[in-house]
Amino acid sequence: MKYCNYVVYMPRLRQIKIGRTSNAERRFNEIGRMASRLGEAEMSCMTSQAPKGIATITETELRRKYCALACNGGYEWFSGDESSFAMFCEETKLIQQQLAVALGGVCA
Repeated sequence: MKYCNYVVYMPRLRQIKIGRTSNAERRFNEIGRMASRLGEAEMSCMTSQAPKGIATITETELRRKYCALACNGGYEWFSGDESSFAMFCEETKLIQQQLAVALGGVCA
C-alpha cells in the first residue's frame, strides 16, 4: 500500500495541517469539509510519497520539530502563513530523503 505525507494550508484560517495517509484524495476531502464549515474557501495541498514507516517517522519528526507552532489541542495543526506552508513542504521532503538514505528505503 502506498503512503504519503501531506501538508495542507488554509489561508483564511492561517492554519497548516500535516499528516500521513494512504488515500490523499479522501483525506483532502475530509479536511476540506471541516475547513468549509469554519469558513475556509480554498486550500493549498502538497503530498510526497514514502513507504509507511518513513511517512510515519516523517510526521513524528515534523511534530517534534515544530511543536512551538502547534495550535492548542492539536499536534498536527499549526499556525502559519504561506511561507510557513512552503517551509513545511520542503522540510517534509528533506526528512523523507534523509530517512530513505538512513534506512535504505526509496521515496518517490
